[in-house]
Amino acid sequence: MTINIGETIKSMRKDKNITQETLANFLGVTNQSISKWERNETYPGITMLPAIASFLVQALTIFSALTKLNINEKYSVIAASIQDFGVSINLKM
Repeated sequence: MTINIGETIKSMRKDKNITQETLANFLGVTNQSISKWERNETYPGITMLPAIASFLVQALTIFSALTKLNINEKYSVIAASIQDFGVSINLKM
């Protein structure tokens, strides 16, 4: 079984409406690095994979939980999550 890291990162990032810049800021890399990973021109270091997975999975958990909340609760969860990440998340509602 072959897993394409670049396509996986891109797909998960886009599914959560997270920009390359947001992910790059969280990881401490440039958005050009994210772009190169997603195009399979280069790859993230193996030590970066847990941070990438953590960010994308936590974003998935947050957005999944939002579907069960009313609009005011959603904004509260989003605000708290943004503070936890220390970066802005581009949400399309």
